Amino acid sequence: MARLLPADLAALAVGVKPGTLRQWRYRGHLQPAGGTERRPLYALDDLYAAKQAAARKTRETVAA
Repeated sequence: MARLLPADLAALAVGVKPGTLRQWRYRGHLQPAGGTERRPLYALDDLYAAKQAAARKTRETVAA
């Protein structure tokens, strides 16, 4: 089973602010793996994938 982290620890684990996680969620890069709407829990693998997706999207925007 994947290790689930609350938003504050999840943000710390991937080196971003908690608000960045909310933006990734809003943009469709990240979905909670558990918890509630107010207290989502995120899987580490999903966090790293979201970080890579956001970085790819940023590189595409800058290159355009």
